[in-house]
Amino acid sequence: QSTLLAEDAGAFWPAFLQDRTLHSNCVNSFFFSNLLFINNFVPVSMADKCFPWTFYFALDFQFFALAPIFHHTHRYMKRPVFYSLIAALCGLTLYGRFVEQDTCEDAAHKTNDVSDSIVPLTADFTTPATMLVPYLFGGMLCYFHSATLNKALEIKMFGPQAMNILRYSFKNTASKQDKAVYWLLERLNSKQFRVLCIWGGFIIALLTVFGSWLVARDYDNSCSFNGRVFAALSILPWCFGIFFVFLPMIFGYGGAIQRALTHRLWTNSSKLVYAAYLIHPVIISIINCIKDHPETFEALPFIYEVWGNATFSLIVAFLFHLLIEQPFMYMVADEEM
Repeated sequence: QSTLLAEDAGAFWPAFLQDRTLHSNCVNSFFFSNLLFINNFVPVSMADKCFPWTFYFALDFQFFALAPIFHHTHRYMKRPVFYSLIAALCGLTLYGRFVEQDTCEDAAHKTNDVSDSIVPLTADFTTPATMLVPYLFGGMLCYFHSATLNKALEIKMFGPQAMNILRYSFKNTASKQDKAVYWLLERLNSKQFRVLCIWGGFIIALLTVFGSWLVARDYDNSCSFNGRVFAALSILPWCFGIFFVFLPMIFGYGGAIQRALTHRLWTNSSKLVYAAYLIHPVIISIINCIKDHPETFEALPFIYEVWGNATFSLIVAFLFHLLIEQPFMYMVADEEM
């Protein structure tokens, strides 16, 4: 960002230059932690970080780096042991989130160096150990889809009487796991069950978000024992809600919702999402700093600005995709051939 400075860039550039987390930390001291994707751990102090809110870049990369270990464990470990390990990791993660809430009372009435109105981020959002539950849910949903895809194709091949044929054929030989899979696939053939899954999951996720807002808006309530328990466990119903929403869709069900989510408009632009995801906070910061007056929150101007920032991010992401990502993809494809 410092390469884009100009004397007449806007009224907020001086504040940008004087703020350590927006400028000096990114130039002189801890810029390497952002480049290495460890800025959610190093430096420890929020005041020493460069762009402290970009912790999610590091978090995503660290989960990506853990994927080979997760896959190797799933492939070679016995299923009961693997599922027990997943349950234990989920329990430890939820407990770790509850422990991190001990700092709630200190953080609730403390501001950071970026803004007098921003509450510091706590470790229950910024470290892999406390955000492991969504990662595990996503991984298990992927493995479940891979394991049941062939069985789902068998059911479609046999037609409407598929479940009766399979139930008779595997009556004495099918394992408990196979019986459970066939039972679930049979239920997914029912429109009522699919509607229950999608809308039930949506309602669960929505209630989780609404409940989190109710708890978080009152500092005293959010720092109470019940508030800390809810903050620690709320990630679990959120994951279950998203899981139920996408469960019918990964097998081709979902009707209008599934068609809307898999429309060409989204699938083609999805190639640009990760690049836009990386550069979006930089673009927001630059646009905010070149403004001549501070923004007040009003619904329509805010929506207009969000769409403008997102559109500009996608345009820049398209250039990055053409100049950097696409050439590397061609190089990898040539080596594989």
